[in-house]
Amino acid sequence: HWMSPTRDIQFRRWGAACEFETLRQEFGNEVRAWEEYRRRKAGSDTCVISPRKYDVDPIEKNSPSDDDSNYAEEILTAKKPPPGPGWKHKFVVEVAGGQRQCHWLSPVRNIEFRRWPQACEFEKLRLKFGNEVQAWEEYRKIKVGFGTYVISANQYDMGGIDMESKNKPAMTPNRKCTTPKSTTPPGPGWKYKLVSNAGDSQNRGHWMSPTRNIEFRRRVAACEFEKLRQTFGTEKRAWHEYSKLKANRGAVVLPGQYDDDDCPVEDSCIEAEGTKKRKSKNVVDCGVARNKKKHLFLNKNTPRMKPPPGLGWTHELVAEKRQNQYHWISPTRKIEFRRRSQACEFEMLRKKFGSSEVRAWEEYRRAKAGSTTEVVSPQQYDNGANPMKERLIKKAATHSNETSATKKPPPGPGWKHKLVAETDKIHRCHWMSPTRDIQFRRWGAACEFETLRQEFGNE
Repeated sequence: HWMSPTRDIQFRRWGAACEFETLRQEFGNEVRAWEEYRRRKAGSDTCVISPRKYDVDPIEKNSPSDDDSNYAEEILTAKKPPPGPGWKHKFVVEVAGGQRQCHWLSPVRNIEFRRWPQACEFEKLRLKFGNEVQAWEEYRKIKVGFGTYVISANQYDMGGIDMESKNKPAMTPNRKCTTPKSTTPPGPGWKYKLVSNAGDSQNRGHWMSPTRNIEFRRRVAACEFEKLRQTFGTEKRAWHEYSKLKANRGAVVLPGQYDDDDCPVEDSCIEAEGTKKRKSKNVVDCGVARNKKKHLFLNKNTPRMKPPPGLGWTHELVAEKRQNQYHWISPTRKIEFRRRSQACEFEMLRKKFGSSEVRAWEEYRRAKAGSTTEVVSPQQYDNGANPMKERLIKKAATHSNETSATKKPPPGPGWKHKLVAETDKIHRCHWMSPTRDIQFRRWGAACEFETLRQEFGNE
């Protein structure tokens, strides 16, 4: 790396250092040479380590007095004129290397800009609109996705009271939005809040609910919550239902502060998710929702009732996929089917096997292998009490124990075998070495180890 004589500007490439040296000889000092070099390299790589720390230091090491603020002020103010009449400048020592930088303050609201070009851009908008409030709103719209180069830009977003806005009508909330399409509130009473994220680089609007001031980042999520609020009548019950539907709740700012354990909600909202209890009072008669296990969408129409698949079948009205659906429950094992057609198919198998739901379920599972069963938690019915099936499994294990051990001889003297049930419910014979009981899953690997054992004399 090459470092310049006066300001120690560190260049990564020799060619860039030579280009800077040409400018240094042309202008006679490194400050003006660096400014010209930065203008030429705008939009491309400067090949300099931390180039920003050299942008704002007008005082070279060979200047008359490094601590003389008047000297620095003369250099800076003579170099760039104010953006417009009434603008004031202010010298600030920033964190990066303790460099002095000139900030520009607007005439009325004292909006502090870090860079002179952005202050000039704001001055053009100020002359166009005649006041700084509207000019600031337009400036924020233009800089969405880019840096504003303003100190604490958020404090100017809500149109603070200033000298020129006292005699003008109050600004409506719709004028604070960054995008006109988002100004329509999700419902009556909703409030709008303008927030700048990612280091003032993006300007976004948040929506706050009427009662509890729940802050949503997206209008779509706020509209969804508004529908629940109108359904349940209160924001506490609506928030509890929204938390169940949206497990991560990422569209809400600090969602944990709105959780209320003593919220007076019904038993349907309090009962833990995933419970499999079925009670007789969960059955819905004549289309009346009395289900306490799963909450129903009360604003949805009840689906048309169909006759049961067979004798003894019961039905249950539940909320599924944003609408109410009937589930059908078998007579004996209470197998819960989501669709009536699959329940009718199971009923035919049940009649075929003499009302035995265990054998009917096994046949149904074989028929639906590779496709959906349309059953709630089908795995819990796979190991149903079936003595005949258990006897067959034990018989197969005994048979495999007798045949697998005698199918192949031991790899050598002293070897032991062990019958192990693997994940596929197939019993396999493992072989264990004589001395250290090293357990091999395959007979071929055990024979190979036995050959080495005999060669070296020990395990």
